[in-house]
Amino acid sequence: MQNNFTSRGRGLSLLELLVTISIIGVLAAGVSMINANVHEKARIAKLQTDVKTINSAIHQFIANGGNFTGAKSPQEIIDRMKTQLAVDKQSQFVGFTGSTIDNRLSARISDQSRGKLVAVWNEVGCCFGLSNSSDLGATEFFLDDLLAEKDYGTEGRTLSIVGYNDKPGWIWKFADGVADAKAPVTDVGTSGMPDTAPPALPQKLLRPVPSKYGGGFPADSYPMDLSFTNPNDPLTMIMYSVDGGSFIQYTGTLTLNGAARVEAYVTGDPGKWIDSERTVLIFSAYDPPPPRLLAPPLINLSSARFDDTTSEISVSISDRNSATESSLFYSIIAIDGVHGAKDTWLPYGGAFQASVDDYPDGFEVASYAKSKDTRYYTDSETAAARTGATFYDTAVVGNILFVIDASSSMGASFGSVSKFDATIEELKAAIANLPSGIKFSAAFFDEGIHWTDGSFKLRPSNLLFKAAMIHEVDRLDYDSGTNYEVALSLPVMFDPIPDQVVLLTDGEPSNNGYLDDLATLVDLGIRVDTIGMNVDSAGRAVLQNIADVSGGGYREVGEDDYDDDDDDDDDDDDD
Repeated sequence: MQNNFTSRGRGLSLLELLVTISIIGVLAAGVSMINANVHEKARIAKLQTDVKTINSAIHQFIANGGNFTGAKSPQEIIDRMKTQLAVDKQSQFVGFTGSTIDNRLSARISDQSRGKLVAVWNEVGCCFGLSNSSDLGATEFFLDDLLAEKDYGTEGRTLSIVGYNDKPGWIWKFADGVADAKAPVTDVGTSGMPDTAPPALPQKLLRPVPSKYGGGFPADSYPMDLSFTNPNDPLTMIMYSVDGGSFIQYTGTLTLNGAARVEAYVTGDPGKWIDSERTVLIFSAYDPPPPRLLAPPLINLSSARFDDTTSEISVSISDRNSATESSLFYSIIAIDGVHGAKDTWLPYGGAFQASVDDYPDGFEVASYAKSKDTRYYTDSETAAARTGATFYDTAVVGNILFVIDASSSMGASFGSVSKFDATIEELKAAIANLPSGIKFSAAFFDEGIHWTDGSFKLRPSNLLFKAAMIHEVDRLDYDSGTNYEVALSLPVMFDPIPDQVVLLTDGEPSNNGYLDDLATLVDLGIRVDTIGMNVDSAGRAVLQNIADVSGGGYREVGEDDYDDDDDDDDDDDDD
């Protein structure tokens, strides 16, 4: 008897091995056939869906005048649907003028498809069907991105019996039917026959056009007129409603007494017209802002004084407001005179001349901007200019700020005194002669702000403030640095900002940082007159440019311009 342990450890015999391999082969073949059948069923299901969708596009193509004459293969059929209607036909064609299927759609056709279920073209039925005949057909439809931008050209589609009219008047154009040549001709009496012209279709009316489109208006703008224009046929009419009330026929201008909601539309015979869309207007009211103070005018004198060569001085006045806001009035008096009431002042009509014969001791001109509409503007403060009120022959023409260089170079000799001392004496005389009715102050600069009175306010030019300023500047001395950026930033620190700045210096700027500050003064309409004391050509060019761009003037002062009696006495002693 054989040992059981030995029996369990025995391998397969050759026969057993062959049987096992055969069974595995049969199973593998069965799985392969099942897998192939699954893929084929999936292909057929997708093909059926694609054919249904493509046939729908084919029907749309035919319904819009397309045809497949000459096309045989599935790809030719698909490409025919990718064409466009000729451009010159599109304006009259009623229907779809472009491609009716995706440009990327393509058909896959293979010789190996024979005997399989494929999509074939039915020329009689003008559609695709599924067939397993020997005819070549599409095994599948797919999207080819390379075809997306391809141009498939144009074609002439059959126009329907109705199209868009290419002439004014009717929207529609009806084509006459073509009689069958083989049909017999039948005479039909026309007596009493109705007009065969198509009935007119109702047209949409245009909205009424309002004279105002609503919005916010000052409360004092009301009552306000509102009117409408009808851009349609005169037989139509405008209907309107105010604040949700009933619509009534518009017959003339409406009067709105305040905030309101107005609706309007155009209507007419419903057999001819369709009502227009509604025009909706919302009006609101607000309290106007308080009146704005007008800017005072600028007064310019062609010369600061009468002398042997100047017997007439030209006076010009500039309005810093717009012509719609204000007009200018002025008064001119002798230097010791008094201006009359403003209602007696003269309207300014242009530059005029003041003669030494009329004003032998000099004169003063005063002017103000008078509001044209007191609801929005109030009269300006009065500006004044007078002969004799000068600083190194630079005339004072309005509220003024003297900006003086206090750098160490100002300590240089200027005759028997320094430049700084000479400037202080000239400044004191100018302050003493300032006309009444203007405001003034003085500021000194070096590498920074050297001195101000600390208030940063322009003071009235009365005896009290003149004396106080003269006392303060008489005690000042100089330091170091010439910083134009500081000098030209000073004016905007003062309240009110000055009309005129007189900048005196004997040197060039330490940098170009002042240009932005100069642009600010120009934007604010502040005139900058410049005075150079013994400056070189480069410094002269800078000061001249500052004056030019701001509407001011440039004056150069040398030792010869300064009356130095002490120096003359010394010369006599030497002789």
